[in-house]
Amino acid sequence: MKVAGRAATLVVLAISLASAGYAGDEKSRQTDAAAPSAVSSGAVTKASTNDGRPNATANPTDDATPGASAPAVPHTTDVAQPTAAEVTAASPVPSAKNAGRDADDKNDADNPRFLPMAAWNGNPGLFTLETGELLPKGGVDFTAGVNKISRMPGAITVLQTGPALGVGVTRWLSLFLQVNADEHIHVDVPSNLSLNPAGNTGLQFGNTIYSSIIPATGFPPAYVEDYPFASVNGGGVGEIDLGFKLGLLSERRGNRLSLSIRNDFYIPTKRGFTNLLDDEVQSGQFNYGIGIEASKNIKHSMVATLNWAYRFTRQGNFNVQTINGPQVEVLKQSDQMTAGFGLLMFPDKRFNVITEYNGLVYVRKGIPNTTFGSRDPAESITGLRLYLWRGIAIDVGYRYSLSLAQDVDRNGFIAKLDLARWPARPHIAKEFGTLTATCAVDAAAVSAGTVVQATVNATDSLNYPLTYSWTAAGGRIDGIGPFVRWDTTGMAPGSYSITVRVDDGAGKSTTCSQSVTVR
Repeated sequence: MKVAGRAATLVVLAISLASAGYAGDEKSRQTDAAAPSAVSSGAVTKASTNDGRPNATANPTDDATPGASAPAVPHTTDVAQPTAAEVTAASPVPSAKNAGRDADDKNDADNPRFLPMAAWNGNPGLFTLETGELLPKGGVDFTAGVNKISRMPGAITVLQTGPALGVGVTRWLSLFLQVNADEHIHVDVPSNLSLNPAGNTGLQFGNTIYSSIIPATGFPPAYVEDYPFASVNGGGVGEIDLGFKLGLLSERRGNRLSLSIRNDFYIPTKRGFTNLLDDEVQSGQFNYGIGIEASKNIKHSMVATLNWAYRFTRQGNFNVQTINGPQVEVLKQSDQMTAGFGLLMFPDKRFNVITEYNGLVYVRKGIPNTTFGSRDPAESITGLRLYLWRGIAIDVGYRYSLSLAQDVDRNGFIAKLDLARWPARPHIAKEFGTLTATCAVDAAAVSAGTVVQATVNATDSLNYPLTYSWTAAGGRIDGIGPFVRWDTTGMAPGSYSITVRVDDGAGKSTTCSQSVTVR
């Protein structure tokens, strides 16, 4: 099957699985919302969000019970069509059983239904790209898998295998560790590599570790810039990436986007020219990198992330046996700048659809290189994340090289198992924010049939979006959001209360009530 056909098949499969997961989650949520709760038989409920859309209206019985001294009389009710927003139970105070279930199922930023999983290097993210968020204090994630990439010259493919670990130290600091336990290199065109016997002309290029790729003095060598010792089929243990990440902004703390800075320390596990030739997958130098990650959760249906990173490389000096005898030769690599954009769709669902676009650019002047085509690799990855449990997921993605047109094999993949554990309900909003609400009505006493205007003034100190749920013991509630109309038509004389519950979606809620006497 051609590449386009494979990609189309994958996209169709992703949409089908994601739709099935979405439908299953909605069915579960609606089933939970339909569970009965302890309320009086005449309760009327109206729920809405602050974006102006009604959520749901409960279906009360035909009789209202205004109070102990007033008889029940029939009244009309308002029934709104449910939307994808949260369906609120008919009772303003849920039963203990339902309250516990609601607390467990709450899908807010600090206690999500499915925990964010680690990217390839151990920080929360997609396949290889990270989000701007950090792990919460005390949070841990782990990932292990395989990653197949393509490089030029030599038309090589690299199969990386290894684990990665991340630990949340504070709200603004996390540590991570990635170990390339094994990297296997396959060379399709060995004659295009200067270190391969088929490409070694015997003419050393200056004082470098390479020979010219053609038998002409001063002609540049050919080598893979981020795998400078690749030469034949083989491989070995890769380097270790140890680093820390600083959080600058966080949507979990009420900011509009998440932003962080990553610092990497690349530690070699092999040194010496002979060892590096045998291992093939390292440069033998301690290097440093810095990166910036920004992400935004778009209406709880998509997470967009943007990454940029720069790796500073150091020059290596090696004792090399040449045709002129032992000499000190150098390896001077170009620095590496990476950039990427990614989307994770349906972050609150069991199935996530993930798409990434990544580019690697070699900057500053290293040893001249004959690349036999495009120098800088660019690729796309599209695939799925399937949650087996709240903190366990499997990632599978198809990679395609967009820029290396001369490569023999432009196909790749990534597959990994992800684990995550967060501390129980950290609730940043409860620790650092406040939510207040005050209610008012335009009349304290009215005749039956009068429409009462009810309002609530609610403030969340962290600026979380608010959800409003109105309830009354009788009559009909019209309107949404912080302003509603309470129609008292058909209500018997007595004292009634209208109540609103305000929820910030981050674990904090409050209620307020106003009483109205119907004459």
